[in-house]
Amino acid sequence: MPSLFRKSPGKQLQSTCEQLQAMQDQKGRLNEEVAAARRALATSRFSCTILTFSQRQAHAKSRTALKEKGAQAVKAYITHPVLSGPAIERLEDSKIDDIKNLKPDGIFLSNGPGDPSATEKKCRKLLQSLFELKLPVFGICIGHQLFGLSFGAKTSKMSQGHRGANHPVKNLINNKVEITSQNHGYEIVLESLPECLKVTHVSLFDKSIEGLRHNELPFFSVQYHPEASPGPTESSYLFEKFLNLIKDSKTNAKT
Repeated sequence: MPSLFRKSPGKQLQSTCEQLQAMQDQKGRLNEEVAAARRALATSRFSCTILTFSQRQAHAKSRTALKEKGAQAVKAYITHPVLSGPAIERLEDSKIDDIKNLKPDGIFLSNGPGDPSATEKKCRKLLQSLFELKLPVFGICIGHQLFGLSFGAKTSKMSQGHRGANHPVKNLINNKVEITSQNHGYEIVLESLPECLKVTHVSLFDKSIEGLRHNELPFFSVQYHPEASPGPTESSYLFEKFLNLIKDSKTNAKT
């Protein structure tokens, strides 16, 4: 007789119910862990990449050091033939003196998940200190939103987020259209924009802000992802722009 029927029907039913309850309890615990992880991501997972000009050998050593630190380090690099550099740990855990000691040539505020206003509250002082350095700054996605928030703008949750690889964005500076990759659910509110910031790019879908620049300092940002284009490369000029700002900054520092 098969083992399934060795127990009486009553005991078999009780055993099955107990197994189902155990599985349900395990599912509940997993759901709680997932929810906790999502909350953590929404409030704290933001990275800041410091860009420096150094030899490839130095970059290799930085990568090795980061790899050894494992999960404690944010392994973020720009895949660009010229730009690359060591990543700093979570922005909220970084210290401005540690960043200064790196003697960076520019600051890159990377993309990341979550509510930008919640993230900005955790790293407000550090962001202010970073901008006070007056080094070239390039922000992408949540980095773009944090850039705006740091100067007094506000963000809001979009009724329909931008997701996908074929979003048309108009560059208001040269009057050209770029096909972009996007993945965000928050936007900077146009009416809240301070006078020191200028809109440089807008979405042709809903006219939301897709790019900003500071009127006096070498800071700029975009809401979309020029580093993650699945095909079109119209936005790659932004990295050249950042590189040129860094070059100009270094030249002016010498004079």
